[in-house]
Amino acid sequence: MPPEQLRSLAAQLISKVNTMDRKIHRDEAIIEQLTHEIAILKRHKFAKRSERISPAQGRLLDDLLDTDLELN
Repeated sequence: MPPEQLRSLAAQLISKVNTMDRKIHRDEAIIEQLTHEIAILKRHKFAKRSERISPAQGRLLDDLLDTDLELN
């Protein structure tokens, strides 16, 4: 290959590498955002599940409230 063709090929390859590098960085940023969103949603889901009151606990709470209202 003549030197000019090699220079042209090298320039094209460098351009492709730069384009792919930008795409990789953009994809990594998107992956990081999605990972963060998934973590938030998991925390939100876990918090809802752990804060639920069972029917037995609800009845105990109602009984306590009724007792407090009768005393007042």
